[in-house]
Amino acid sequence: HYRLRVISSSPVITSNPNVSDLTINVSPIPPVLVSATPDTICAGTSSNLNATSAGNSIRWYTTGIGGTPVGTSASGANFSVTPASTTTYYAEALNGAGCPSPARTIVMVTVNPIPTITSTTPGSVCGSGTVTLAAASSAGIINWFSTASGGVVIGTGISFSTPIITLNTTYYVNATENSCTT
Repeated sequence: HYRLRVISSSPVITSNPNVSDLTINVSPIPPVLVSATPDTICAGTSSNLNATSAGNSIRWYTTGIGGTPVGTSASGANFSVTPASTTTYYAEALNGAGCPSPARTIVMVTVNPIPTITSTTPGSVCGSGTVTLAAASSAGIINWFSTASGGVVIGTGISFSTPIITLNTTYYVNATENSCTT
């Protein structure tokens, strides 16, 4: 806590040293231990940002300088984001007096697209026999299943030859790339 006395000759001013307070607010250091968990996600999923700056709150930005915060979190607390594409975030410490850190600390969240099945080609057989089915995807590996969800992969690739079938049978397909699945 400091006191300030102002003396000026033009205009003549002499302040009372007992009532003029000067408060000096020091900017906090930039956040440390900044992370994104996970740092690589599939489109439509979330990542938790986290930064530490003892005694301060954290403001999150998508710009290194200026801009509007996308949110605020307590120091050491998670801040959830769901970016549509790979995004760089910047953490800024903010002390109780409202002073920001002089710099922001960077963290990136990489977003992998989810592949799509772009076409399927059904097949048929008279009586019993095998059928060759086909599918195309926007990217990744095509997986074939005998169940609509879960189950075991029974084939991979753009085509799949069924075992011998005697009844109408439905098979299912998805595509996976970078751990992201349709």
